[in-house]
Amino acid sequence: MNPKPRLLLLDADGVLWRGRTPLPYSAEFVGRAQAAGIRCVLVSNNSTKDRATEAALCSRMGISLTAGDIFSSNYIAGPWLARERPGKSVLVFGSELLQRSVSQHVERCWHAPQWLAGQGLSEFRADAELYVLLARLRPDIVLSGMDVATDYLRHALACIAIQQGAELIGTNDDMSFPVEGGWQLPGSGSQLAMLAAVCRVEPLVLGKPGLAILEQIELETDVERSAMLMIGDRPQTDIAMAVNAGIPSMLVLTGVTDRATAESLSLPATIVADLAEAAAILGI
Repeated sequence: MNPKPRLLLLDADGVLWRGRTPLPYSAEFVGRAQAAGIRCVLVSNNSTKDRATEAALCSRMGISLTAGDIFSSNYIAGPWLARERPGKSVLVFGSELLQRSVSQHVERCWHAPQWLAGQGLSEFRADAELYVLLARLRPDIVLSGMDVATDYLRHALACIAIQQGAELIGTNDDMSFPVEGGWQLPGSGSQLAMLAAVCRVEPLVLGKPGLAILEQIELETDVERSAMLMIGDRPQTDIAMAVNAGIPSMLVLTGVTDRATAESLSLPATIVADLAEAAAILGI
């Protein structure tokens, strides 16, 4: 590939690792790219981990990416909200790390489980008094992220807030995510889709294939899009973001997409078996 990119945008799960297991050649690929003067950044829809957590995971896998190289929906949500929705209050549904990240940039920010606990609420009950209590919190925005501890009470709080006018924003709309053993589990997008369907609204999505993560990368790296290359495993997120941004891309077959599917889609991307083939094409 000529000229070589200055910046590689690397998806995480399915490209660098699967679950907690590094994929073959991932550490060597990043090291070779960096040695060739190409910066690598991780571009992830994951909202459950902050920069420090993701960087520590990379370190354990021998992948030489630091906290400053991590651009996830967790990290960019706060800066985006401060920039695009200044002064708005936010109710966060997701991990505590997501709430912490957002609260660094948003003055009025509530974490759903903490707010409910503060009202003495621990479980849902079909009760008019409960609905009145839930309706007292009127955030400007409901931010929906991956929440493995969610329950019906939190869903009720979100739905009432949205029906009172709160804007629904999702960290991403990934319906599922892969885990060891080849299983697919519900992703952040499954909760987002439920809230949108119940409240009959169209959510705004920050993660891939949207461009909010890419915009944050541009702000912090000062690298123009024409000098970037996206490497991912999902046509509907990774490759779609590249298309939306006018960035060249590679689709690796180590994640959720097999060759037959990839070729049937006629994607505007170079299809590679793995990162070793990607390295050969890049000449690193």
